Amino acid sequence: MTGFDQLIQQIDAEQQAARRQQMFWRLREKALAENSRKQKRKLVALLYDRDAVLRRECAFLVEELGIRLKEEERRQLLFALQQFDALYEDREGRELLFTGLCDRNLRVRARILNLIHESDCRDDRQRALYFYGQADYQELIYLAASNSAVRPFIIRLLQKGSDERFNTPYHCRQCRDTLHNLEALEDTGEAVKALLRLPKSGNRSRPADPQPAVQPPPETVLQEIIQQVERRGIYIDGTLAFPAVRTGTVTNRITYKNPGLQTWAKEKREAGIQPPPGCRLDKYDLVSIEPLLLVNFLLKEFYLALDEIPQGDLYLAVSPQDRGEGKRWLNRVINGGSPACNFPPTPFALRLLDALSDFRSELAERVRREGYVETIAGNAIPLEAETDNFSGKAVNRLVQGSAADFFHFGLEQIDRRIQTERLAVQIYFLLYDEVWLATAQQENIDFSRELLAGNEQFQLLLPVAARRKGG
Repeated sequence: MTGFDQLIQQIDAEQQAARRQQMFWRLREKALAENSRKQKRKLVALLYDRDAVLRRECAFLVEELGIRLKEEERRQLLFALQQFDALYEDREGRELLFTGLCDRNLRVRARILNLIHESDCRDDRQRALYFYGQADYQELIYLAASNSAVRPFIIRLLQKGSDERFNTPYHCRQCRDTLHNLEALEDTGEAVKALLRLPKSGNRSRPADPQPAVQPPPETVLQEIIQQVERRGIYIDGTLAFPAVRTGTVTNRITYKNPGLQTWAKEKREAGIQPPPGCRLDKYDLVSIEPLLLVNFLLKEFYLALDEIPQGDLYLAVSPQDRGEGKRWLNRVINGGSPACNFPPTPFALRLLDALSDFRSELAERVRREGYVETIAGNAIPLEAETDNFSGKAVNRLVQGSAADFFHFGLEQIDRRIQTERLAVQIYFLLYDEVWLATAQQENIDFSRELLAGNEQFQLLLPVAARRKGG
């Protein structure tokens, strides 16, 4: 097996998106230096990759190298380049579009659904793919209940959709719930009748019933962590206090009440909050998580490319002379505020502003249609269409809600390690994207890897970093 073959196989086997991208750039270098046409043709396999970003990069490379393609491969190249209009006009290409409604990238699905309508479906198999792409799981149940011939196909479709390699976390859960309902169809005819009596959705452009996704589950690991933090209390100016710890009703960020520690100046918190007796405070926080998540969304939706992102601090990349000014400006434009700035904008700042403007418009259109913002972990945050500054709030809820998802996932990994290894460590103080651990003096443990587990879990192309400071 050649190094060329090994790299292609490694890309296929790798789950972490950033590593797959790095491997692909190594493969690209090899391909540009390769003389054998036979070896270059092996790149065609990556036109079928599950990752829309990598498919697109491979399509550019195939065109650059002038690789001759068969007709079926040519259609796949058009799909990878997202030239869906051309495929829609071709009978075989249209079949490829129906298959593309299973793509993990929701933007790919949405763009296909701008072309394909239910009237384009030639049979129940295509109808099932259409409902799947629409996330209309209720219609999938109706179809499976009324047509036993297509039911095995729908079950396979949902089984694949339950795998996070091929779907977002939110839709994975929806697929699992739908499979559970379909199991009832196999068990009893009464279940079929009950399902068929359910009222049908009047609008197929959004999930039939997204409300359960925004209702808090009865018990989660995060809730258990918060309850433990509340029960243990916190030493403030030498006195053990028991403030209430809350998650925000909109973006799920962690705050305090009685006293509201999040309202205190950073210096006051640092001086006033003290460790329990016999412990020190190890403090961790996530570095520039909001702009990093925003840039990751822009990368995944193809509004920016990796080679356009400067190295280092994104706030400094916006305003090299004044990081604070860059931070204020970037937070303002994320929230839909004025793009006017008090500093000479860098080329990256201008490029980011253009990309964000396009992304905000498309996100707002999707949120108006669906009625909610879906965060990186698949949590749904409702947003009414009549809300002032609608598009700005849509981006804000996406970024802030996803930052909470990332931080909470890291907390769960920290808690799991503490419990599994029986460490003399307690999660002591939480705020936004900070966690302070009360650590016994004899312990010397770094939890940065656990806090950053979201980089791999959510397949971030541009990873988030963490800072650690011992107390």
